[in-house]
Parts: sequence; C-alpha cells; structure tokens
Amino acid sequence: MSVREAAWLAGAPREDRAAVPSERVASALRGDGLARVDGVIKPFAAAALLAHVTDRLARALASEAALRAEQASFGDLSEDRGASPAPSEPLLGRLLCQSQRYDLKLDLRAPPVKAVLDQIVQSLGIYIYIICK
Repeated sequence: MSVREAAWLAGAPREDRAAVPSERVASALRGDGLARVDGVIKPFAAAALLAHVTDRLARALASEAALRAEQASFGDLSEDRGASPAPSEPLLGRLLCQSQRYDLKLDLRAPPVKAVLDQIVQSLGIYIYIICK
C-alpha cells in the first residue's frame, strides 16, 4: 500500500460493526459472512506484514512500469493493464476497476504473511473448521 493509499484508508468510512467474542465467531460468519475479531493479530506482526505488502507492491508497480515502457517503445499503447498478463508482472492480479486498487498476490510462505496466518489460525482456526464442516 502506498503512503497516499494508507492516508486515504485511515480516513475512509468503516462499517460500524462491533467486535465479536471468539465464542460467537462461527455464528457471526454463518449469519453475516464476516466477523470483526479484535486482538487476533499482534501489532508487530501487522506492522511487518504492512511493510512486506508495501515492498511487494512497489516492486510489482516498478515491474509494470518497466513493462509499459517496453511496450510503448514497440508501439503497444494498450491502456488495459489486465488484458494480458505478462510474465514480468506475476505479482499483480487482474482487476476490472483499477483506479487506486491492486490485487497483490502474496507468497503464503513469506515470513510476515505466514506469521499473520499462523496467528489467525491459532486464534480462529477451530471456528473456521466448525463453519466448514
């Protein structure tokens, strides 16, 4: 996430949804399709994940810019970033509306990603299992 996006998101409207106690996660997910659960991800892990995502996005955008420059030099001025995936931009997924949003693909084995997923599974894994039964 860019600094500009982070600033925008900080002031973006949020759904006024109360946190759900862990014992009610399964019923909230079944009923609403989502649940806010506070305290699942430790602040240091969230900060590490944000730094990782920011770095990966910067690299993906730089790769995309280089690809666009190369295409422009060959006369390909297509404005549709998602029209044909190029081998040099494997980190960005296709989006229909690409104004200020990116679908960034993350390696689930990357340490910051894995650390956050481990915390989620440790805290909520049993409830996710219950829903999937």
